[in-house]
Amino acid sequence: MYPVIINEVFGQRLTFRAGKHELSERDLQRLEGPYVDAQALREDTERRADLSRLMEISKVEFGWHCHDDAISIEASLCSIDPPWSISFDVKHRRIVIENNAGMRVIIRFKAVRITLEGEKCLLWLDQPPIFDQKHQPNRNPNPDPHIDPDQHAPKSDRNANVLNFNVNPIVANFDFGFNFDDIWRDIQLEGDLINDDYDFGLPEEELRDRMKSPNPHCPIFAYLRIICFSFSHSDQIGIFERKARTARLSIETSTAHDLVNRGHFSAMNVSKFRRSLMLLPYDVAFQLDGLLSRCIFHPSELLELVDPICAAIDEFGSEKTVILTRSLESQRGKYPRLPARELFYGLCQEIDDSRDYQPHKTSSLRRGRVSVASELFYCHRATITPTSTILAGPLPDETNRVIRQFSNNMSNFLRVEFREEDRHQIRQDEEVNTNAFIDERFGSILHDGLTVAGRKFELLGWSSSALREHAVWFIHPFEIIQDSQPAIVDGDYIRNSLGDFSKVIQCPARYGARIGQAFSATEPTIDIGFHEIIQIDDKESNTHPPSVFTDGVSPMSPELAAEIWSIMTNKQSKRRFKESPPPSAFQIRFGGAKGVFCVCSSMKGSRHVAIRPSMSKFESTDSVVEVSKAFDRPMDTFLNRPLVMLLETLGVPLKPLMELQRQALDRTEEKSWSCPTMAQLLEESGLGGAFALPSIFTHLSPRPGEVDITQRSGDPPSSMVAFLQRVIRFSVNHILWEIKYKARIKVPDAWTLVGVADEHDYLREGEIYACIRKLDGEIIYIEGPVLISRSPTVHPGDARMVRAIGRPPHSGSGVGLSLLFNCVVFSCRGKRSLPSMLAGGDLDGDIYALILDPNLHIVENKPPEEATVAKVLKNIGRSSNVRDLGDFVTDYIKNDMLGVISTRLLRTADKAEKCMEDEACLTLARLHSIAVDFPKTGIPVQFHEMPRAPKGLPDWDSGQANVDAESDSYYRSERHLGYLYREVKLPAVPEAKRTARQQLRLRRRRERQGEREMYVEDIQGIFESSKDENPVTQTLVQKIGSTFSVGREEDGESFDIIEEMMAIFQQYARELEIISSARPVVASRPLSEEEIVAGSIVATSSQYKIRKGNIAAMRRESTDLCVMIRDAIKGVHLGE
Repeated sequence: MYPVIINEVFGQRLTFRAGKHELSERDLQRLEGPYVDAQALREDTERRADLSRLMEISKVEFGWHCHDDAISIEASLCSIDPPWSISFDVKHRRIVIENNAGMRVIIRFKAVRITLEGEKCLLWLDQPPIFDQKHQPNRNPNPDPHIDPDQHAPKSDRNANVLNFNVNPIVANFDFGFNFDDIWRDIQLEGDLINDDYDFGLPEEELRDRMKSPNPHCPIFAYLRIICFSFSHSDQIGIFERKARTARLSIETSTAHDLVNRGHFSAMNVSKFRRSLMLLPYDVAFQLDGLLSRCIFHPSELLELVDPICAAIDEFGSEKTVILTRSLESQRGKYPRLPARELFYGLCQEIDDSRDYQPHKTSSLRRGRVSVASELFYCHRATITPTSTILAGPLPDETNRVIRQFSNNMSNFLRVEFREEDRHQIRQDEEVNTNAFIDERFGSILHDGLTVAGRKFELLGWSSSALREHAVWFIHPFEIIQDSQPAIVDGDYIRNSLGDFSKVIQCPARYGARIGQAFSATEPTIDIGFHEIIQIDDKESNTHPPSVFTDGVSPMSPELAAEIWSIMTNKQSKRRFKESPPPSAFQIRFGGAKGVFCVCSSMKGSRHVAIRPSMSKFESTDSVVEVSKAFDRPMDTFLNRPLVMLLETLGVPLKPLMELQRQALDRTEEKSWSCPTMAQLLEESGLGGAFALPSIFTHLSPRPGEVDITQRSGDPPSSMVAFLQRVIRFSVNHILWEIKYKARIKVPDAWTLVGVADEHDYLREGEIYACIRKLDGEIIYIEGPVLISRSPTVHPGDARMVRAIGRPPHSGSGVGLSLLFNCVVFSCRGKRSLPSMLAGGDLDGDIYALILDPNLHIVENKPPEEATVAKVLKNIGRSSNVRDLGDFVTDYIKNDMLGVISTRLLRTADKAEKCMEDEACLTLARLHSIAVDFPKTGIPVQFHEMPRAPKGLPDWDSGQANVDAESDSYYRSERHLGYLYREVKLPAVPEAKRTARQQLRLRRRRERQGEREMYVEDIQGIFESSKDENPVTQTLVQKIGSTFSVGREEDGESFDIIEEMMAIFQQYARELEIISSARPVVASRPLSEEEIVAGSIVATSSQYKIRKGNIAAMRRESTDLCVMIRDAIKGVHLGE
């Protein structure tokens, strides 16, 4: 008999007795989850049911917002039979418009703004809606379009389960002399891969079909960002408004817009526009096509621009015309009520008014060019979404072997990314057959090519990093002269020219990975003759199968290292610390070899390099050493979430981790309160580099008697000081964000170093050698017990205790180690290489964390994950062609499970008693290894192989999803990650939202009123009135005054200088707006200037790597912009 338990809760006596019935599986699952209040659950269920209740609406129309504030209805969905209805899906946070036949139009909450205008309701979209329908096994994939269901569709089709739609009647009864389908055929209009609780429970035949457009022959819906409808009953307007507010959507009552029917997207207009693109230079045509793809102008406006653009090409040349056309986007934002033709004429007038127009001159020089020694080039980009193709660029990107080889034809290369409408990676959906849609939408482009600005592009290849972002390179074939004969350069030409891939060509994944070596971002250095290359064997264990100790690394002479470093630090290089000694190791691409070249004392006195079989991936005649990374300095070590979870698994207590985090938080807070220390914090964190923020804050250090601008005084700060204070807070927020959401906590007495092999066979098994050489010349020899790991840590054996030998001996085989700095040297003895025990690492550029703090050391080493010596490859039994490569990319997009596995492993460990030693976690660790190798083997992880995710989510996993951690879906984690997560607050997030709202209001006010021009006299007045302002303005005035004369008393030369500087500033503002719009995490919120200057994005995202990639691209683009502006200002100063 079980005892009776009596407790008192809030004054109420509760008695617990044993039940008479066994608990069911459902009861157990409910007990595993977080507590749910029954009353709250009932109210929430009723609220969701009310919101999801269908409301019948009349004809659904899609329109374009014209520059005169009218809305042109360009297409509509048939409302006669069957009827349409609207509802709110709170679970998935979306509005659903659907009919009885199973067709749906889905709009995400975060991408819509609602206005009520009389009897009409307007949905203003930030991105195209999602279209899907019930699965129809016998559906004709290319049905005939129904232009007008009442007058033109056969009677037998009027009740068919096919969406009827109405395109502008101007089109309906006109014979154009060509097929409507043909016009649109070449028009490419435009988290995690899988939600972790996705069940895949529905059979395939019950999944819905996602569509590019309601009608495959007419994908204009991607352009039409206004949905207009009215309700069947007038009293439903108030009900709809109440529901929208309950769902927390933006809704307001507005003055009614004029609804007209102008036919901007008529077949005639589209046909003329497409044909005109083929008559323009490609770079100009790309800009025009991009303006359409980004919904800046409609085809009618762009047609009006063709003649003025042709005239501009004749007068100013193609390069300047590209800049003028590119600037139209920012001009439309400033003057939304002006027609496109007037905007373009205004830009042309700016050139006429300034014969030596430096910003355009500089900008045109920097676009579309690359030097052999340059690290950047400017490439066109296309983002393929389910409904559209969005064009951008040219934007700066890192160079590679192929681009450098064809640097005069860069416009023929296109970087193509595959994304969801919100620019996140495509997600699986529990209701939709996503795989079939990926095959149909993305697969068709990878197989058949992509038409951009009238030019056909075909798949070329990808780098490993690009593939992880679901990005590839396309090429438009072009002609070159080879051996005095013309030759066509296409995808096959380039792939065949890279080398001999006969050993891997039957495996499309491995073939693509080997081609990808030529697309890796590298810096070319020296040319090595074949007589200077030595072929040597790998060092292996005596076991069967053998373990390779030198996997991916080979020795080089010190002289060769010095020569490489000399080229990388020449006068033209923008690399800092050029006077530092040559690094001991370089990550390289050399012909068909990849890996690390490491200095070896036994090769001293010669100009030689060795190549091992483990480095050679294919045969190539290319003889240039291309450097991916030079390890010239030690890297700091930071914790991360997987490592924290692993340390807890291996017995490391919470206290030392909490102390490290508190130190990091205190250090960040303290350094943000003065200019000198803020400069140090920015330098340490890699923030603000593009705008030289560390240097700026150093110069703003207060003199005696002055107040530091970082201090928050009672008086309202000037606009400049307030701007810099927001930059400070956003920078601090970036650091805190990394700590809170990634557990990125700096570890003192720890270093992250590239791994190399002991060529001298001095180290014993379990020993390492590491010598730190700081940039200031300080030397540190690491000695004693060290915890070593390699990210990502997914297995209990991925962190191990080793012994560092300290300073090497002065004689014997250990002398050679003394030449090696800022790398960790691994022993070549034992049964298995140590790197392979650390998350399957090798020595081709992998970096390893070395932690000296004994408080973070583990008691014993766990058995490592089993080594997989021979990886199974997915062979097709014949030579791969470009279609096979496209099939693999499609397969990779569908089955990229790496992020899902990593996330599920941490969530499972959070609830498991044995943490990462739980059986489910060990299974996930094994699957993780398979997913890591998927890009090279072609063998994916199947979703059903993964252990089921535990019920509920830990609170530390809530922040990036932008949801409330106190909701019923989340529980309070008692693991180390939970305590670390709850310790950190992000004060800048509300301020970033306020800044975004202020900027949005400013943009909308500009849209209504336009923007006032600023004249030279305005600048002079500002300069004169600013001399007695805050320290920031005083410093700027002194700097400017020492270089330029801008006062009112100056002569005409001052007037000319200000005019040129204003032109430079206008160009800067335009480019900044492009960066702001191109890199948001939240589509409806462009980046603020403060975020760009700080080099951070405050908004959270459910897909961390998307945010991380956007930050990296934003920093690259803003760095390039600042270099361009500095060069332009120098030109003005020098009178160039």
